[in-house]
Amino acid sequence: MKREDCPHVAAVDHVQPRGDRCETCGISGSLRVCSTCGYVGCCESSRAHDTQHWRETGHPIIRSLPITDRSFTWCYACNDYLY
Repeated sequence: MKREDCPHVAAVDHVQPRGDRCETCGISGSLRVCSTCGYVGCCESSRAHDTQHWRETGHPIIRSLPITDRSFTWCYACNDYLY
């Protein structure tokens, strides 16, 4: 999905990560950052705290960490990667 096709991107501020570990369990690998508030959570292959954060807050967009040109962006609401 192209970014311009996702209705949730416009409401997102791409903020900096609030840390370098999952804020819920402390895992330091396979992390995602919430593009709305900077929350850092572990991915589904760990304990899925990134998904839990979305369900609790409604913040739909995450990016994989560390943020590089190889990072991906995902929209939970659209259930799709944003390119």
